[in-house]
Amino acid sequence: MRVVLDTNAVLDLWAFADVRVQVLRAALQAGELDWVGTPGMRLELQHVLARGVGAGYGASPEAALAQWDRWVQPWPQAEPRPIQHRLRCRDVDDQKFLDLALASRSKWLLTSDKGLLSLSRHAARWGLQIYTPQAWTDEKKPPQPEGGGGLDGTGAGV
Repeated sequence: MRVVLDTNAVLDLWAFADVRVQVLRAALQAGELDWVGTPGMRLELQHVLARGVGAGYGASPEAALAQWDRWVQPWPQAEPRPIQHRLRCRDVDDQKFLDLALASRSKWLLTSDKGLLSLSRHAARWGLQIYTPQAWTDEKKPPQPEGGGGLDGTGAGV
């Protein structure tokens, strides 16, 4: 299933190595999700990383961009053209994520942006679900075994 990740979601995955999105990372790496992106989205990520975002977490810009290059399936056109969905994000810079998600018929747009998240009810009319990466991960997490999940069944581990 297709997914579009905004820049903050990409940072959570590959610059911050946020453990709260490890299920998302595993789904991408297992090929369960088809992450689509455009050259403009990669350029935005490159600019953000060049400002030092993620450096405090030990992430190099090159490593994060290498993850992008490895896992993103480039969208066949240079940039999606505005389509007739009439959904408009308040932040013009974030509109490209919404447009690509709809143009590519992605099932999910994962973002932490409040403007994009506020469009989730309207986007659902077009079959697009807009979630935070953490909410998507929480929904997709495998259930914990009875007894709290410890190796000995008590939740305490062994």
